[in-house]
Amino acid sequence: MFQTTKRFRITAALSAMMLSVGMLTVCPLSAAADNGSLLVLGDSIAAGYGLAETDKTYGDIIGTCMNYSVTNLAASGLDTTELLAQLETADTQAAVASADLICISIGGNDLLGPTIDYMNSLCQEGESMLDMVQRLQAEGTLADAYTGLTSVLSEPSKTCRTNIPLIETAVRELNPDAKVVFQTIYNPVEYKTTIINGVDYSEEYKYLNNYASGQLKRINKVINELTQSTPADVAGAFLDTAWIYLRTQEQDIHPSPLGHALIAATIMDSIGGITGKDTQITKVLNALSAEDAATLPADDRARMEAYAGESVELTDSLGDVDNDAAISATDATLALQHYVTVTMLGQPDGILTADQALRADVNADGNVTSADATYILTYYINTMLGFTPSWDDIISA
Repeated sequence: MFQTTKRFRITAALSAMMLSVGMLTVCPLSAAADNGSLLVLGDSIAAGYGLAETDKTYGDIIGTCMNYSVTNLAASGLDTTELLAQLETADTQAAVASADLICISIGGNDLLGPTIDYMNSLCQEGESMLDMVQRLQAEGTLADAYTGLTSVLSEPSKTCRTNIPLIETAVRELNPDAKVVFQTIYNPVEYKTTIINGVDYSEEYKYLNNYASGQLKRINKVINELTQSTPADVAGAFLDTAWIYLRTQEQDIHPSPLGHALIAATIMDSIGGITGKDTQITKVLNALSAEDAATLPADDRARMEAYAGESVELTDSLGDVDNDAAISATDATLALQHYVTVTMLGQPDGILTADQALRADVNADGNVTSADATYILTYYINTMLGFTPSWDDIISA
């Protein structure tokens, strides 16, 4: 055992030296070449607000499945007027003109900001919005409050419904050939339970849910009637179970990683003909609690599973980055190239696909680093010397 460990340490040191002095030929990974380009425009949903660094936005998932490069110019808080202004900037125009696919999420903020301002104006000192709604319900003035909100939202809603076709026209003038997808807006006030801190808000929730649904239907009708774009019915996908796909535990109306997976699948369904897969979808489906997995609608699961990549079988594929059924110096080089691209060139996506990165991450720490490259090369050298190494021995040496 001592001799084996010593041998692994010696070959590991040799591997590190070879990598550090560049003795391995640097060669691009042709399998990771882009087939086209995706541009994501819009609001915080598109920007991936609330996601961890290791999670992927729906745009990233689509990019993986289609083998497209991804440019995300979405910004939190953006409304339709601001997106029209963004489309006047040189950088955005260049990105639109060169894209093969353009996905747009916009419209929610046109209503959200005025709604929050109005609701806050009705709250008494120290009162939450739900408490305020309950108070108005008890006073018999809740219907009047919603009438006032309708008046407040009249102009922003009209502006939104006017701007959406203008956004489509602006995009088409810059790029008449790209596939353009507009996402319908999901209802953010669908909750798993109406009992909060022991208080039953079922009646108040019914008012709020129906009101939000009615307002959003008017905007979604405009999106569905666009003539130069393809609608992706995200609102329909989230209907009645939005709480499963939102960051409800954080009291946030933005999509969770599972929500982004469903949005991606919904968009790809609307495009059609996409056969690529992403292990990110597998990851989020496997991470579901037993309760959430049981609640997840079967058609939603099937929609996402159609694009879910298979988990890497570590005993068969670990270290085989290029998936050619052999671990070689090329695999170590690819791992090192990916690491350098991410850490030194500032390109967070690196050069590897999601599946290739899983095979390159031989120490399973969630990142592809120079250590992984060294481990892979050590494994290869030991096989060339006639030994039968194991990853456990190499990593622990």
